[in-house]
Amino acid sequence: MNSAPPVNEIDIADKQSLQSVINFLEGYFPDSLTFHHFLSAIQRNTIKPQDLWPNQLLVNDKNDIKCVLFIYSLMSFKSAYKPIAEDEKSMRSDISFFCDNKEDQIFVSMIQHYVPWSKVKKIVFTDFPHRFSSIIESFIRENNLGDAHTVNCQQMELDKETFIENIIFLDIIIRPLTLSDASTINEFWEHKSEISLYRFMYEIEHLLSYGAFRGETLISWCMRKYNGCVANVFTKPEARRLGLASMLNVFMASKILEQEERVFTFVINDNTASVSMLEKLGYKKTDDTDCLTTTMNFAPPVNEIDITDTQSLQPIINFLGGQFPESMELWHLLKDIQRNVIRKKDLWPNQLLVNDKNDIKCVLFIYSLMGFKSTYESVTEEEASMYREINFFCDNKEDQLFVSMIRYYVPWTTAKSIVFSSFPHRFLSIIESFIQENSLGSTHITTCQQMELDKESFKEKYKTMTYACPSGTCFLNNTLAQSQSNIVLDIVIRPLSLSDASTVNDFWEYKSPSSLYRISHEIKYSLAYGASCDEKLIGWCLKRYDSSIGNVFIKPEARRRGLASILNAYMASKILEKEEQVYCFVTKDNVASFSMLQQIGYKRTADADWLVFTPK
Repeated sequence: MNSAPPVNEIDIADKQSLQSVINFLEGYFPDSLTFHHFLSAIQRNTIKPQDLWPNQLLVNDKNDIKCVLFIYSLMSFKSAYKPIAEDEKSMRSDISFFCDNKEDQIFVSMIQHYVPWSKVKKIVFTDFPHRFSSIIESFIRENNLGDAHTVNCQQMELDKETFIENIIFLDIIIRPLTLSDASTINEFWEHKSEISLYRFMYEIEHLLSYGAFRGETLISWCMRKYNGCVANVFTKPEARRLGLASMLNVFMASKILEQEERVFTFVINDNTASVSMLEKLGYKKTDDTDCLTTTMNFAPPVNEIDITDTQSLQPIINFLGGQFPESMELWHLLKDIQRNVIRKKDLWPNQLLVNDKNDIKCVLFIYSLMGFKSTYESVTEEEASMYREINFFCDNKEDQLFVSMIRYYVPWTTAKSIVFSSFPHRFLSIIESFIQENSLGSTHITTCQQMELDKESFKEKYKTMTYACPSGTCFLNNTLAQSQSNIVLDIVIRPLSLSDASTVNDFWEYKSPSSLYRISHEIKYSLAYGASCDEKLIGWCLKRYDSSIGNVFIKPEARRRGLASILNAYMASKILEKEEQVYCFVTKDNVASFSMLQQIGYKRTADADWLVFTPK
């Protein structure tokens, strides 16, 4: 999955900006006819922007338009008649679009990144050229997004020269429909949905709509849809074979022609009777078009927790505290956020999700370390969203819940890189399988051991720790060092300064776009120590934003003198002074570091993995 393509958003209330899109569509008749009519109706204010709210009209480039994507909600039709509940807003999105024949890749990239696949229950692509069906269906299938149902139609346009108007009306009265007719029309509508009643009410009130009445009884009807086509032509069973469908279609067509507009409609391919009727009236097929409805796979309900709300954080911290040692890193991270050691803006943008705040089984924390950059340089939300970090923990029996949460809430399609950080080893196969089965991208795994310091063992060993200097033996412990008057201490351990950050970052094996800013933050606000010789920095050790000891590094020329042990032990002593837990991670194949940590007093408490995901 590629990064999001650049787009321009067009304000549909701005008639001048809208005109350039309409001009583009006009050059692609008849394929683009419906979309053209739709936007023209918006430009004329026949349909108002608030009627389709929320909405986004996107083009690849406003100066060189090749692809247009209009995402909107027909649920707003309801707001004119009835309040919209909060959960109804996420029911569906409707999409109209058109792309140049040679720009399929732009189209795929735009629907991938801008269609709200994970945010709504249903997505309807309406009245689009048939050639796009296989593209959309393949995308939905390959990404396991949901179930797609496609209706294949013919677009038919009226030839004004051959249009037949000599219809005998018998004892039938044709008159405009009223709002009281809407419920009857909706009951007989084959494609009735959560918004169809309100759409019909809107079209009756604002557009052309006519009914055939026998006395006061409505027996047949024909409407002009919000996108300009003649639609919803229906005759009740008891009144069929009287030619009412033809009569109403002719009446509607004549009214549209009076407005000097084009008359067009859509007929399902297998509805041969309607095709024949329309051809007799003067319609001709001009295009193959489809309507595709996607019912999204069910997203599990979650509660989003505001990480600035210390009270709301506490139940999650309590849950994680009961799952030690596997949940240690996420527990420490949230604890530091609760104490405001780490601020919300440092990890911005972020989302802390739980399956149920009253019965927590699974916690998913999605954030960006690019937030650290904001302390030193400006950072946009788009830039920060490109690189995401994820910490999580789930109860042992909730693997299915975990899979469901990462499926719908991890930004697989919008980030350039996603790092699942220090999670229990048992989840590795689950995440890998999910990524492989959905062909999302590639992964790089680092398997580690989580090591925790035994305080009592450490205190005894720390008293006698030594460092082999080029000029003799130096004791790290100040009291012991001062008692050895013949020893020259040419190694100085000091707090790191911001000027050291670039050096630390340059030697960091896992350097990333955010690492310099993270390291700078840890130097400024956390514990960070360096070893210097002749005022040159030769080694360092930092307390990471998640409270683990990390970034331990000794320059090649200063190795094999025990300096890593000294720095780690020195850092541990400073953390213990604050009465905090001391822990770190070491890769499984790093036997030397594992042995060194054991000698200091660390013990292995869990297996943890890092997984770096890179989209296709």
